[in-house]
Amino acid sequence: MILRNIKYGVFTVFIVVLVTALYLSLIGLPNVLARSIEKRLQFSGLVITLEKVKLGIFEGIIATHVCCHRKGDIGVPLLNAEKIVLRLQPLAWLKGKNGISGALIKNGVVSVPIRHAATNDAMFQAERFVLQIMLARVVWDEDATRLQVKELAARMPGIKFTGRGELVLPREDVKAIRSSAMAVSDNQRNIRLVDLLTAWGQVGMSTNGSGPVNVDVTCLLNPADVNATDVQLQADARNTRFRKTALGAWCLKLSMKGTSGEGVVDLINADIEGAHVAKINGRFLFDKQKLTLQSLAATVGKDHWCGPLNLSGVYDWETKQYQGAVTTAFNPNALLPLLYSLNLPQASVIEWFQFEEQPPVAKANFSFGVGTNSFFHLTGHAQGDNCQYHGVTNLLMKSGLVIDFSDTNASLVLAPLLAVREEGTVQGRTRLDFNRETVSFDGLSTADPKAVAQMLAPFIANVVGLFRFEGPIKVAAWGTADYMGVAHNDMDIEVDAQRAGWKKLLADRCSLSLRVVEDTAYINDVQADLCRGLVRGSGVVYPVLNSTNLRYHLQTDAREVNFQMLSRNLTGHATDQYHGALAGQLELEGFLDDSGGQTATGQGWIEISAGHLFQFPLFGGLSEFLGHIVPGLSLIVRQTDARASFVIKDGNIHSDDIIIEGEVITLVCTGDYHLNGSLDFAVQVKLLKKNTLVGGILQIAMMPVTKMLEFRLTGTSKDPHWRPAYLPKEMFFIFD
Repeated sequence: MILRNIKYGVFTVFIVVLVTALYLSLIGLPNVLARSIEKRLQFSGLVITLEKVKLGIFEGIIATHVCCHRKGDIGVPLLNAEKIVLRLQPLAWLKGKNGISGALIKNGVVSVPIRHAATNDAMFQAERFVLQIMLARVVWDEDATRLQVKELAARMPGIKFTGRGELVLPREDVKAIRSSAMAVSDNQRNIRLVDLLTAWGQVGMSTNGSGPVNVDVTCLLNPADVNATDVQLQADARNTRFRKTALGAWCLKLSMKGTSGEGVVDLINADIEGAHVAKINGRFLFDKQKLTLQSLAATVGKDHWCGPLNLSGVYDWETKQYQGAVTTAFNPNALLPLLYSLNLPQASVIEWFQFEEQPPVAKANFSFGVGTNSFFHLTGHAQGDNCQYHGVTNLLMKSGLVIDFSDTNASLVLAPLLAVREEGTVQGRTRLDFNRETVSFDGLSTADPKAVAQMLAPFIANVVGLFRFEGPIKVAAWGTADYMGVAHNDMDIEVDAQRAGWKKLLADRCSLSLRVVEDTAYINDVQADLCRGLVRGSGVVYPVLNSTNLRYHLQTDAREVNFQMLSRNLTGHATDQYHGALAGQLELEGFLDDSGGQTATGQGWIEISAGHLFQFPLFGGLSEFLGHIVPGLSLIVRQTDARASFVIKDGNIHSDDIIIEGEVITLVCTGDYHLNGSLDFAVQVKLLKKNTLVGGILQIAMMPVTKMLEFRLTGTSKDPHWRPAYLPKEMFFIFD
């Protein structure tokens, strides 16, 4: 009976315990007990509320719907958890102590308010750093002034956190004495903190298909004593992607004690906004005054563009200015995608340089500022071997560098500048103004003028391209060129050259000055030693409305030009029968892009003295005709003088007064030479020279005979056809 009562009693107790456990698990502790536990969860400076306290059969005491606010704050709580498993100490409870020494938080949200600058440093707006708590195991001391995080697993978009540490909570009966300077310093640190955390959040939220970032933190935080802060952080990841950036494997290690710290960053195989970086290794220090980049060694670019980049410098938190140094030995074209993504159209200048065989080397000091008065300034030097500029190959290019960017200025200065080519050098200085899109320059050159003109501007290249340069040359140039058009062109170029000329005319020595204003080029003071004679001239090249072609207007005169040497220049082969001295004047205009000369118009005159024109192949047919009339005449017809005035129009050179005077006969010609090579002349043969007494009388007396000695010259200059105009051709044994 007793055993039966015991069994019954045990069963009854079991049922009561089971019902109580079920009740506490489903309904929870009575509100009075729940509020009592709530009071024991209060920490200095914080207010913690809970809805119910339940009993978990396998977990223990569970507080549900727990919120934690800072005293005096309303709105979003610091901590919001669906449930927290409380760590109870019954003996301490019975002794009247707190009795709760820790908790296990699952599926909570931490929302920490941080401060961020609004319009100025005196006003701040609230920002919040939100962290999803997966698991957190915390304990605290009896006075609830030290909170230890034994284990933490949390995440935010794209980032996984693990951590541990200790937080010293301020005691309510102790008020920290803080100066206004310390408050400002804290505000500045808060601003930097929110920028850092916001950047982390942006990285996480903008990732797409990238691997998670793993962050592990060990820390000691004491808001009342910042100098006691101790933080150790490590972040690493693989295949991190955001926007147009893909990071291969990277790692960041950070150690912070008080307000100062140090860090190391390593990265392998990244594409940063399209710019490839094979690796990065950087070391830095920071304190409340500055951030010091001790060293950053990177390998930038791919294949033959690849090379090292080394950076160092100091950033001042207060002035928001950075001063540093850089050395490079990679192709700067590798950075173009990154620079364009930063909205720097001036980076297009880099495309003017090509380094196909080996990257250039550069060393510079630089500084920049961020904020309302942002600026960038760089001073240094660079050198490239076997490089191209605007498509022009140079054996060597080296120059000092000065780069300035600000709200009112955007410029690149290359001075002193040296470019070495096979045939000569270019020395001087140049300044690129990115706001006006101009190049100002001042230099001396012994290199190919066409190459130098191509390096300056397309318009200058078009003008200089009219001329030939086959010997040594010296060029002095100064002024301003518009590299995006012609509106700002204002420059002067002086040339002193040997074996230079225009088309088939090649002078032994030539000098000229070229003045370019906007879209017009003035060619002045041309003096050339041409074929032992002297040629002088001037000209202008200018555009025509509604036409893509340029028009030219040239004026020239020549004296004592050796006709034999001139013929060799024009024909390309020696002609012993050509003798004499040439003089003349020419005024000519037309379109540059007209190889056939169909648009050329002009006028001029020409004289050849002491020549042997009758020995030219062109007059071979005439000599044969006259030999039938006067046998042996060709043997005594040697020295001649010739003169003519002419008009150039519609692809023809027309003359009404060509006079070729010999000792025995004189030719009077009228007609046309077509620029395609065809001839159409009327040639009248007269005896002796008209300017002698006997010759004048004889020509009047022989006028009827002279009329019969008139011939037609047709065909081409290489295949001339002579025919008598009035006499039967059979008299001259012509039977075709």
